[in-house]
Amino acid sequence: MSRERRYVVAYDVSEDSLRRRVRTACRAYGGRQQYSLFEMYLHEHERAELIADLESVLDARSEYASVKIYSVGPPDRDVTLGETSNEKPENVV
Repeated sequence: MSRERRYVVAYDVSEDSLRRRVRTACRAYGGRQQYSLFEMYLHEHERAELIADLESVLDARSEYASVKIYSVGPPDRDVTLGETSNEKPENVV
């Protein structure tokens, strides 16, 4: 059985319509933490689906966008400062 892992997706997209499509794709898998940063808890097959979804959104327009997907450590090592929540974001998958 595959284990769920935590990922952070950060993007920099200059074109408005493309940015909306990237944001919509990310929302399907995790919670928004900052304007262009999502946190997700995914199994390996969900990660592969996310990558495929983002690749289809970016298609031939990748000169307008940069999307990074990072695997990060366990949540018990997190430190949050300020008024944001420490709760695990819900996946919509």
